[in-house]
Amino acid sequence: MKRNAITDEFINPKYTILLIVWISVFFSSGTMIAQIEHPGYPVGLKMKNISQLEFVQLPSADMLYKQFSEENSDKKVYKKDVFASPVKVNISPANYGFWYSGDNNWKTWYVGITAENASSLSLIFGNFHLSHACRLFVYSPDEKQLYGAFTFRNNKKSNILAITPIINDSLILEFQVNDGVENFGELVLSKVGIGFPGKDAFKSPEDEYFRWSADCHVDINCITTENIQRHKYSTCRIIFDGSARCTGTLINNTEEDGRPLILTAGHCIMSRSDAQSALYFFDYESPYCEGPDGKIKSISGSTLLSRGVGLDFSLTEMSEKPYADYYPLYAGWDAVDKQYADVYVLHHPEGDVKKITTDADILQIGSFPPFDNETHWLVEKYDTGTTENGSSGAALFSADNRVVGTLTGGEEACTEYIFDYYQMFSHCWADYPDEDEQLKAWLDPFNSGKTFMDSYFPADPLYTVSEELSNLGDNEKDTLINCNSGWGYISGHNHLHNTDYAEYFSMNGTKYIYAVKMLVSKLRYSKPDSKIKIKIWKGQENYNDLIYEQDIFYFEMTENQENFIRLDTILYVNEEFYAGYEINYNDPEDTFALSTTVPKTETIENSAFYWDRYRWRKLTDGINSYSTSLFIQPVVMNYYPADKQNPGGFPVHEVTLYPNPTYGDLQVLFKSAPSGDVDLKVYDLAGKLVLNVTYNSPEPNFVLSSGSLAEGVYLLKITENSVETTLKFVKL
Repeated sequence: MKRNAITDEFINPKYTILLIVWISVFFSSGTMIAQIEHPGYPVGLKMKNISQLEFVQLPSADMLYKQFSEENSDKKVYKKDVFASPVKVNISPANYGFWYSGDNNWKTWYVGITAENASSLSLIFGNFHLSHACRLFVYSPDEKQLYGAFTFRNNKKSNILAITPIINDSLILEFQVNDGVENFGELVLSKVGIGFPGKDAFKSPEDEYFRWSADCHVDINCITTENIQRHKYSTCRIIFDGSARCTGTLINNTEEDGRPLILTAGHCIMSRSDAQSALYFFDYESPYCEGPDGKIKSISGSTLLSRGVGLDFSLTEMSEKPYADYYPLYAGWDAVDKQYADVYVLHHPEGDVKKITTDADILQIGSFPPFDNETHWLVEKYDTGTTENGSSGAALFSADNRVVGTLTGGEEACTEYIFDYYQMFSHCWADYPDEDEQLKAWLDPFNSGKTFMDSYFPADPLYTVSEELSNLGDNEKDTLINCNSGWGYISGHNHLHNTDYAEYFSMNGTKYIYAVKMLVSKLRYSKPDSKIKIKIWKGQENYNDLIYEQDIFYFEMTENQENFIRLDTILYVNEEFYAGYEINYNDPEDTFALSTTVPKTETIENSAFYWDRYRWRKLTDGINSYSTSLFIQPVVMNYYPADKQNPGGFPVHEVTLYPNPTYGDLQVLFKSAPSGDVDLKVYDLAGKLVLNVTYNSPEPNFVLSSGSLAEGVYLLKITENSVETTLKFVKL
């Protein structure tokens, strides 16, 4: 008998063969679905002299599904969706696959994994802790799905990393290690979730519609009520143990500090290992009613904080906060024991895109054994939609848009009388005294005594829209300009030893940067600690006021590709700023240069500069100066992401002033971009006009300088397209 990848087991040889497969993989195209990943791209098997790849064959999906069905035929009707069977393995570079050393300063390890007739493969690395200059990729042999790079930035305290399932019966692991790395760290695959046959748990991204859930469901964007459209961003799909799916809710606490807490059902996240292996998917919905499949944005890993024993709830804390472009909303809640009606549910049935279910009737009290008696809400029938496997843990929202329960189970989807049971939030609050069996200790950490909270919006999802700032023309091509008078490039390392390069941006208002995109033309290095600094400066041509910098290692970027780099914080910029990078000359083998546009005529304004220690100057090779633009694009939002100290930074009304009161500048925020002239007149309480400013077609968020005003109360009269709005503000 042969020993296979399954940990400490010997099984029938027909399930333990090791295949040698002739395969060639080229990444000319493919689908990338966003988990929290970092720049980089796999080499694949297109490199010279690589022709063999071994696939570790795991037990067949048919056998595993038969075993699962026999063991779970009498289970109670929870609405957790089990779509796969988790199989323990022990796959690492030490015992499977092969290494290849190319001529690109990287050593690469490859191994394949396959399971006959599997609908998907989910990976859980039980020992993941990478050193610098190491990159892991997971992809399907048909090139259509790619996840990675996973790097040291994905290291977690638990050393566990779960990866979004590959929709295929086979996958390839590619692990790149820079030649300068002596010890790559730890990389052990410990569990593979093998998707059941026929379940089609994750349809191909090439399918026009995802549509696996029942036909009677209602897409979230088929109901356009503002409160629902806002609160949908609190809902997430959860995959855990590589084998099951539920629904969860990002939930607020009395500190309103954005702590990434997720509330779901206790029969979903049942253990510490479930929480550590959990993947949380946000903003997963069709872009319009009955539309196509949605984008996926996920976070891997969490910590179990609290779980009911006699109550069906779990509270976890994700390994990191959702990024701004996940549009997170922290749902409010109500721990008061009272009657509710006009409720709604946001959920992911069968792991499908987000759905909505509504019921106008008064909730009844019911019991769902084995949980405590009369601690569940009972919904006999719905007015809109239904629930299904995968909906377990979904929040039941009151008419006040507060969570009052979480789904435990009920009857089959689409039946008229479904008899769904929701665990009451009020009983989860503090029925049990221990912190790890209640919600109160975590949602009211400093014992404020509050028994309800409204939702918290770090960035209002209805009005926070991402966009890219760019000086690039629609048809402008990228190029790399050599220095004619010496070695190097005008946009990077060269004989002049220039270090700071930047692209100039000018706006008629305010933006908030959360990422930059950079097209890198030259990237050469020999040491894993080689790096550049991303930098943001404010000011005009002769003004060099650095407001932000962040290290990015060379190995985290890819040559001849657009690299998406998130900033560690969201950065405020107003009217004029520079976005760029700093290089150094510490290692003679380092070479970095950004793409530029083909040089422009002198009549076209230049936007690319280097800093000569005194002022910004056009890019130069030492003899000639060039009018051009750098291929760097800040990714921005219009509105301020609010926090506890600065609430209301987004435009709740048609026009909002922020901050109010103010010590200095006052921001004027419109829900939508104004057109034409916007007249601003400031009056004191005696009716005297003290400030008069006109902006022409400004950004939706712009600054009114109030520094010249004395302390006091003022009225601001805003006129746009003959529509007048008067607002009061206080100058401190």
